[in-house]
Amino acid sequence: MLSLKTASLRPSDRLLGLNRSPMSNPPVLRAAVIGLGRMGMNHVRACVDTPGIELAAILDHKPGWAVHVGTETQSLVAPDVSSLFGKVDFAIVAVPTVDHAATAVPLLQQGVSCLVEKPVSVSESDAKMMITAAEQGGAVLQVGHIERFNPAICTLHEQLEEGSAVTRIAARRHNSPQDRTYDIDAVLDLMIHDLELLSLFTNQDVSDVRVSSGATEHAVKAGFIIGGAISVELSADRKTGSPVREMIVETEDSIYTVDFTSQQLHRTSQQLHRLTPTGGEEISVEREDALRRQLKAFAKATGSGTVEGATGDDGLTALQLANQIRSVAGLI
Repeated sequence: MLSLKTASLRPSDRLLGLNRSPMSNPPVLRAAVIGLGRMGMNHVRACVDTPGIELAAILDHKPGWAVHVGTETQSLVAPDVSSLFGKVDFAIVAVPTVDHAATAVPLLQQGVSCLVEKPVSVSESDAKMMITAAEQGGAVLQVGHIERFNPAICTLHEQLEEGSAVTRIAARRHNSPQDRTYDIDAVLDLMIHDLELLSLFTNQDVSDVRVSSGATEHAVKAGFIIGGAISVELSADRKTGSPVREMIVETEDSIYTVDFTSQQLHRTSQQLHRLTPTGGEEISVEREDALRRQLKAFAKATGSGTVEGATGDDGLTALQLANQIRSVAGLI
């Protein structure tokens, strides 16, 4: 049992496994993390060990756990969202998806910028409510589509800007079975990552949405056409034997393969691929933790108003496409 009273180190170092430097820079922006589940705790760790950010407050529906984390991180344990007004510069909203709008809207209206975990919401009306609240309060709304900050995707984006147009995209996002309760289906949980990334490659309209037979809340295979020319095939599955997070992007002259987990990017020319599918080259990627890259970008956006990641509108666009797929799959 962890003792909270007798340690000589700062409590957060013990709970979060950090090695702090006594010469670390003083905090600049005050952050709150709302929702202390698995993802929320990842955000807590990122806030604690990112220079220029002070984890000023935490909030969770389990008071005992909130007190524990608050004690360990020397953060204010907030009783409710309104108690954060005037005490933080931005908030990270990691509550269940259905509660995103109820949590973020009051903050945004008060000028508190919010990084809302993906998907932006379950309903499009809630997403629009958050976008409007951000405009009213002069706050930044960013959606936690973290793969935008995956170094392999950033490198791929640079490669595509210099090359020919995209002709085909395929992605698999599979998880092994986990002993936990899900509040959303696999389209909103997993496929939404790849749906949102499509906006990096094209902004054209989607048509001919189709879903393979046998779709369930845990496994969906979907396809569609973008701009009348780009073929897209996506697969999301939460019950597979081994995890896979891979995207293939084809152009007229190249085939790029992204491994999201290892942050690797492979390129094969179309000509070489026809001769030997195993050929090609590894493209250099400067690896970095995507969650912390996202946090730094959001902190910068809080001060500048310019969002480098997914805006509220981006999150809404991804949600609208996800709901098209969910409707065809019979999930809504």
